[in-house]
Amino acid sequence: MPDGQSVSLYDQVKNGIIMSASDLKPNPVITFVPNQIPPVKDMKFDGGKLLAHIIFEDFPDAIKEVVRVATFGAKKYERSSWKTVSNGLQRYSDAKARHFLEAAAGVELDEESGLDHLAHEAWNALATLQLKLEAKKWKPDVRV
Repeated sequence: MPDGQSVSLYDQVKNGIIMSASDLKPNPVITFVPNQIPPVKDMKFDGGKLLAHIIFEDFPDAIKEVVRVATFGAKKYERSSWKTVSNGLQRYSDAKARHFLEAAAGVELDEESGLDHLAHEAWNALATLQLKLEAKKWKPDVRV
């Protein structure tokens, strides 16, 4: 490309000259300079996507406690066997409420597992949510 020739907006994005909306200026004109490599920036268009890692960044200790509850249950019963418990939605909702009541009464640790009641409550909340979402996949018009 000859010196001083303008580059289209498409070519600017394609060639890494424009990396994000903040790089745009009103009526941008980019002049090609021979032997100059544009700065390298990471370009990833992830606007509108879930920030999936944020839960691990914000709640690492809490998640670890919930994982302890899941591990306790997997060892006591069998890994992922909770998914096949009959009337699971009602039973895990009840378990969640029981752990909530214990924590509200000032009892920090579950007697059987030795783990925090709030972690048990959180695990049961996740189990009920998962069962509800799975039920909606199979029967989207049914309110669970």
